[in-house]
Amino acid sequence: MGAYRQQRAHPLLEAARSANGKPIFVVCLPKSASTFFALALAAATGRRMIPAVPSFDRREQEYDAFGTFALRDRAVVLHSHTRYSSATRYFLREVGTPPVLIVRDLLDSLISLWDHLRDDGPGVPIALVDPRDLLRDDDEMLDFLVDIAAVWYVQFFAGWMRAARGINLLVLDYDTVTTNTALAIESVCRHIGEPTPPRAVISQSVEQVRLTRPRFNRGTSGRGARFGRERLARVERLAAFYPDVDFSPIGIGQQAST
Repeated sequence: MGAYRQQRAHPLLEAARSANGKPIFVVCLPKSASTFFALALAAATGRRMIPAVPSFDRREQEYDAFGTFALRDRAVVLHSHTRYSSATRYFLREVGTPPVLIVRDLLDSLISLWDHLRDDGPGVPIALVDPRDLLRDDDEMLDFLVDIAAVWYVQFFAGWMRAARGINLLVLDYDTVTTNTALAIESVCRHIGEPTPPRAVISQSVEQVRLTRPRFNRGTSGRGARFGRERLARVERLAAFYPDVDFSPIGIGQQAST
């Protein structure tokens, strides 16, 4: 309950109420540079980035009704790893802002997740992990990430891709939000029906946020090659259970059969 009280008392008071402002929902695969992008987007559009959920740790990042509805007339960026569900659809429809989804190569994301677990702690909704679980040797840890954590990633992505058939969803990838951030911000503004800020304002905002390096581990692509072909095949088998979903945006083909 303390987390709920904190959400009511702190971010809501600091988020500006605006007749013209609207919340921007940024949902994202974990470790997809989403914190950096959400902060840059907020700065460029005159918003605040605040939590979309009342608490973190191992709790699934479901939207809180009080916080979400209280923010519908405020200039904020709501950033979270929220899975798609009927409740998510309801909040999006009631607030009226089409969401933005940020994705990344799944294996690269898993390597960055490993860094996160070691450096920031094991409290994540993706998998049950405690400090002793991180004492595995590297091969065991790679197996753990593929066999346990990848399941959450695959379901998260598949859920949003199926939802995209019925909602207005903008999908941005890791390389775009990290190397062409200004273009990504302009795309979001068009997506929500808002004028784009001047390019100079966007560029200045991006550079100011980039200097803080928010939640960047190494910020490079291709590290997922460390998993090797056999582990990739296991992830492809997970994806193959959703034959109607194109997993290529997160670097996974559907070569295995169910």
